[in-house]
Amino acid sequence: MTEFLSAILTGTPNRSNTSARRWPVVIYAGIASLVAAAIFVAVGAVREIRELSRAGTSQSLWHVYQTHDAVQRVAAAAPEAALTQAGKDRFQTELELLASQVAAVREYRMLDLQLPRHAEAWKSIEQALADGLRACEEPGLLSRDQARAQAERFGALRSTTRILMAAAQQDLNTQRDLARARLIQHFWQGAAAIGLLVVGLCVLLWRTRAAQVANAALADRLSDANRTLEARVVERTRDLESDRALLATILDASPTAVALIRESDAAPVYFNTRMREALALAATPAAPFPPARLFAQPEIADELDALLRDGRPVQDREALIAGHPPFHALVTARRVSIDGQPASLIWFHDHSRHRQLELELQQQASTDALTGLANRRAFFSEGPRMLERARRYRHDCALLMIDIDHFKAVNDQFGHHAGDRVLRAMSDRLRDVLRQADLVARLGGEEFAALMPETDMTAALQAAERVREICAGLGPQLEGFGEIGVSVSIGVAQWRAGETLDHVLERADAALYRAKRAGRNRVESS
Repeated sequence: MTEFLSAILTGTPNRSNTSARRWPVVIYAGIASLVAAAIFVAVGAVREIRELSRAGTSQSLWHVYQTHDAVQRVAAAAPEAALTQAGKDRFQTELELLASQVAAVREYRMLDLQLPRHAEAWKSIEQALADGLRACEEPGLLSRDQARAQAERFGALRSTTRILMAAAQQDLNTQRDLARARLIQHFWQGAAAIGLLVVGLCVLLWRTRAAQVANAALADRLSDANRTLEARVVERTRDLESDRALLATILDASPTAVALIRESDAAPVYFNTRMREALALAATPAAPFPPARLFAQPEIADELDALLRDGRPVQDREALIAGHPPFHALVTARRVSIDGQPASLIWFHDHSRHRQLELELQQQASTDALTGLANRRAFFSEGPRMLERARRYRHDCALLMIDIDHFKAVNDQFGHHAGDRVLRAMSDRLRDVLRQADLVARLGGEEFAALMPETDMTAALQAAERVREICAGLGPQLEGFGEIGVSVSIGVAQWRAGETLDHVLERADAALYRAKRAGRNRVESS
């Protein structure tokens, strides 16, 4: 193999002679140097030709002539600036035209203003121009002395611009002479480089012929190597196909849904069986199928897409999957490369049963099992948030404390089964009378509470009176126990800014006890 590579690199059969191996390298290096020299000379010649043929070569002289004419027009217009306003305007216009000409010459470097003879003349023109414009800015007409001085000053500048025209002409001729001399020099250098290049090409052709003879001997060995390589490629391809089939079998048997989607054209590369079943697809869908179509919540899809494009993985992110029907799942995603192109690898595990169990547990933890109302824990969890919203938006809020009168006597006389029926009937009446927005809870025993947002004292007392009236007629018929007489006492408190839930409860509870002491079956406020 070492001999084979050596023969390819040198272009000749491998020899032990070191000079024979170095000879082609020397030839190629020499020819490369000659080509580089020829290119350098050609580039220099082209640059000189372009310099000679450049459209703006004579522009500097033309602009100097234009400046000379502009100076003459300014000098001619200066006396009129002391006569009429129109004359002053004409004088100012000529000055502005001269200023634009001067600015163009300086901005586009139409003259070499670094030369002392150019710089001094140009400085005098610019100074006279600035003084003239300054004089025109003053209100009123120019005085006769000012107009005469401006005319004399710009009249004197005509000789300066004539000198500047001669200097520009001389500079232009000098530049062209130098460019022609450099062009001739580059021509002879190019001719020499081309001659050496021709010699080098002849040597290269001779060595190429020798290399052809050597390459013929290497062709057979290369053919043998190709046959061996093809056999190894076939074997390796067979192994890769086997690995892919095994991987596809594993993924199809996985209980986790897996999708691989290319980012450039949103083409689905792979959907396993679980993924197709979750989305009710008979086969892998056709492009385009962006990852966002997997999710029933657009905001979740945007969030996952942003994370993947930033190169950050997604791990166990809960999302609602757009299945049939939609279901909740834990989503994991990575950005991978498929044939050199980025793709999104997404897999998710259905945990809708787990989520349903969590919701049931949460509901059990926050609901009173007997009445179905919120329990004490839920009331003291949600109540402060409702008061905070009332404080933030400066809304009213009221609290009702409700207690069943003589409930212990019901339990003692008819038993706890009858008491439970009374509590359930009481909760039904509260749901009928109060609003869905009200937080109604059983705090314990026969004691209930209702936190009513956006309700002032007048509305709260009206609601409490309706509750008292509907509960006063509550008497479920229990077989063998006769009719149970039921009434309620209610304490009402209006929430005050700065109060906590405990403070409002304390005032409502005090009002409730006043209602109890006053004979029960009544409403008191605090």
